[in-house]
Amino acid sequence: MSFTLPQIEEIFDKNNFAVLVRDLKRLGVLSYEYNLQIGEYTFYGADGHQEVMKSNGLELVPVEKTDTVAIQQVVKKFQNHDLAFSEMAKELASLGIFSWETNLEKLSVEFFNHKGEVAYREVFASVFD
Repeated sequence: MSFTLPQIEEIFDKNNFAVLVRDLKRLGVLSYEYNLQIGEYTFYGADGHQEVMKSNGLELVPVEKTDTVAIQQVVKKFQNHDLAFSEMAKELASLGIFSWETNLEKLSVEFFNHKGEVAYREVFASVFD
């Protein structure tokens, strides 16, 4: 079963990350990527299925130099609800993040620099404890 963009949009703005992950997995989403430069999500499913969702219109220009320690601190602030999504995205861009991919099978998020290299990886399996 392939998921549709309206199905994703219906569940994507949930405040509870664990519920969001569970519901996306039920739809058949395997992973999703957010691109800071164009401000959009791409959702990936089985057999190469993809859906693209424009986000809140953020189109940021990330810097080239990354700061892994500061990236980790920004991610923690966001997880603790101390930063809104737009604030987090702006801070990550200022720290050299161009995109990130949330892998729903590995329960992790990888944050990528301008070379496409993983600058920071966060495992979120604990959200289901």
